Amino acid sequence: MFRTTRCSWIRWSSIAFAVFAFAITLTQAPPASAMDGCPTWFPDLSCDREARPSFSVAPMSMPYLFEDPYITTGVQFAGIWHQTPSGSVFSGGQLGVVALQARLAITERLALIATKDGLAIFRPDVRLSDIDSSLPKTSLLKDRESLLNITLGIKYALLDWRQHNFILTPSLRFELPSGDRALFQGQGNGIVIPAFSFGWGLENLGLEKMHAVGGFGAQLPLDTDRNSTSLFYNLQLGYWLTPTLAPFMAVNGMYWTDSGTGQLPIRTAIGKVTLSQAQAALGTGAFEGADMVNLGSAGIAGASLVWLTWGARMLLTEHWSVGAAYDLPVSSREDVFNQRATVMLSYEF
Repeated sequence: MFRTTRCSWIRWSSIAFAVFAFAITLTQAPPASAMDGCPTWFPDLSCDREARPSFSVAPMSMPYLFEDPYITTGVQFAGIWHQTPSGSVFSGGQLGVVALQARLAITERLALIATKDGLAIFRPDVRLSDIDSSLPKTSLLKDRESLLNITLGIKYALLDWRQHNFILTPSLRFELPSGDRALFQGQGNGIVIPAFSFGWGLENLGLEKMHAVGGFGAQLPLDTDRNSTSLFYNLQLGYWLTPTLAPFMAVNGMYWTDSGTGQLPIRTAIGKVTLSQAQAALGTGAFEGADMVNLGSAGIAGASLVWLTWGARMLLTEHWSVGAAYDLPVSSREDVFNQRATVMLSYEF
């Protein structure tokens, strides 16, 4: 009864959020670009909009959830490599992702966003001998190449104070259970992701080359048995070392407020087992999939995961940039997050 009531609350609150964001767009005065001949509602790819301020550094940490607060049009090609801890069900395996993110500015304040998709290549390293030393060192899990879930949504710049170098942008996304179940995707009825992010140029504090960007959000599953519920947060500081190169550092975290039931099916060389059974057999304890995948693990409520990100963005041209980042957990738990490296090639205006 409790889960049914909460799912209804999530659905209605999500609808209310979307209606609220749409109502705001109707009541705002036309943006300055509309007065200069740019359309107010429909995107014009030849329109010269002032999208990202020159001092800003787009985020790269938590690439599936941490959304840029600025309203831009563009695409971002991402290559992501994950390594899982040796103490996890995947026993130090590796996961590679090739993805494409897209954003389309409808107005100077409103944009459509697609932040998660792509092809994942999974190479687990767990062996039968990890369960019983008398068993052979045969792979317990098969290698997989599968599609990830797709996440779509909108974001709206609620506060855009250019005179104070500050922007605050709420967003609302929905993760469709469209991916391949062989890669632990496609579980449940989808996940609602309400969030907000901000950007702040520190020029008024005498730090004209430094920029902060951060955010806070939640993952609210419509099926709380198959998916867990979590909060996430980010804070990134970037500094323009040269006119084209900006190193940055970020702190990121997740906190799980509710567990799933641990019934995620896992296909192994000895048959199908549930996630809870696999965790018990390998002695790993409860863990989750960080920002990569929602496993619906049992006994995860109250757990917290924190990691740091170091990286840099480099401008190639006015519209093209390239970035690289490295993530490493700093909390007492790692879940399935041992380390991660990310490269991005972005085009935006």
